[in-house]
Order: sequence, then structure tokens, then C-alpha cells
Amino acid sequence: MQESYYKENHIYYRHNDFKANRKTLVFVHGLSGSSSAWLHYENKFSEDYNVLTYDIRGHGKSHRYRKYSDYEIDKFTEDLYDLVTFLKLNNFIIIGHSYGVFIVLDFLKKHGEFVCGSVLLGPHFNVLKMSSAKVAKFFVDVSTKFRFPIFIKKTRKHLDYSKYLNTRDFNLRRTIADVGNTSLQVFLMCTKQSYLLDYENLLGEIKTPVLLVSGEKDKIFPNEYAQMMAKKIPNSKIVTIKNTDHIIVLNNFKEVSEAIENFARSF
Repeated sequence: MQESYYKENHIYYRHNDFKANRKTLVFVHGLSGSSSAWLHYENKFSEDYNVLTYDIRGHGKSHRYRKYSDYEIDKFTEDLYDLVTFLKLNNFIIIGHSYGVFIVLDFLKKHGEFVCGSVLLGPHFNVLKMSSAKVAKFFVDVSTKFRFPIFIKKTRKHLDYSKYLNTRDFNLRRTIADVGNTSLQVFLMCTKQSYLLDYENLLGEIKTPVLLVSGEKDKIFPNEYAQMMAKKIPNSKIVTIKNTDHIIVLNNFKEVSEAIENFARSF
């Protein structure tokens, strides 16, 4: 995999040698994470597929912006649009996890002609449908009203996620490492922006195939919402991984990668 930096949008990305006769997989990571969460997927798929992973804005080695408006979903979507057009990618399969699912859904809404299929891991379509999110929203709103200094490390890095295998949804050690690397401010601004998102009406309009993969015991975005999405999206299939939670990208590599590969080979 080659490391590159898209200077126009200040986006760090990785890719293998793109070949015209192969399907392309584009991976979008979740909140406070980075493209390093996809390392094992890069290794597995790079021999048979074109693979693109990248750090969404404010994360990993991509630029960290200081304004709340810089983290509107439109900005994330246009970063991805600009990157794939720069790389001349089309007709690709897009794979998103958690917060990355919102970026995927927004991309489908605005630039769906680029996509031939989608894989939504630990998905949701409107977080405020959860009572827990309504409570959290109050504290996030209060926190983001304070103008405390924004500490952004000059040395940006990727976490070694092998240190956090088999950690559960609310693992303090992994959360501190994740949020600390991204910055608390970016985490809060992205979280606050997520409360504005509602893609329920979009679900029935998605025309390309969709695979939903959810942990049976997911406490962040409970499996019931993935089930709801499967019923609303016309050409969709759902895989529920038993006895696991939201951190399926790290903890359930075998099941998730097999689901992605079976989906990619199905059309």
C-alpha cells in the first residue's frame, strides 16, 4: 500500500496499484478512529481488489480544522468526492463503519452514481431515535458552548489497533487513546454534528445493493436499527454477528472480511 496526501483537501490516504480489470473497495472509518483500523483489510483485499483507505478530516494524519462548521457532513462528503474524482475512481463498493456510515449515506444521496454497492458496518440512520443519544446531546451541547483552548498535536499519527483487540464498546483505555489522538474538541464537534443527521427517507431510495453488518450486542448503535434499515432499503441483506458488539471492524475481522468479500463477488 502506498501512502499519499491529497493537498487540495489536506487528506491523507493509502492505496495499492489500481488496475482497470478489478473491483474497487473504498473504506471509510468511524469517529475518532483512522484508516489504520483497516490495516488487516488492506492486507487481505489488496491482491485481488483496488483498495482505498483514508483519514477523514480531523482524524489521523488528515488536517484538523478548528471551526464547528468545518465538521458538517457536507464537508466530509465533498472530501470523499474530491478524492475519488482526483483518483478517477468510479463504480466502486463503499464500506463505512459507525460514523463512517453517515458519510456513506450522504455520499449515496449526493453522488450515488459513483457507487455500485455499499457495506454498512455497525450502522444507523438517525442517532436521535435513541434515548441515550438525547441525553448525551445535552452534555455535548453544553460542552461545545465553552471556548476552551484547542490543543492540536503537531505530530499526527495512527494508533496501533492491535493493542485494543477484543475491547468492548465502552473500553476506557481505547477511548482515551482514540479521542486523545483525534482531540476532544474534534470528537465533540463531530458528535454534535451527527445529531443533525436523519437519513430515514433516503433508505427507500437507495437503488444499489447494500449489505448491513451488525453486532448482536451492539450498545453504540443497537442491532435493532440495522434490522430497521434492512427492511427499508429495497436491495439489502443483513448479517448479524452473534455475541459481539460495535467494535466489529477490529474484533471480528474474519466474519466482517468474509461478508465483504461475499458481497463484492455477488455482482
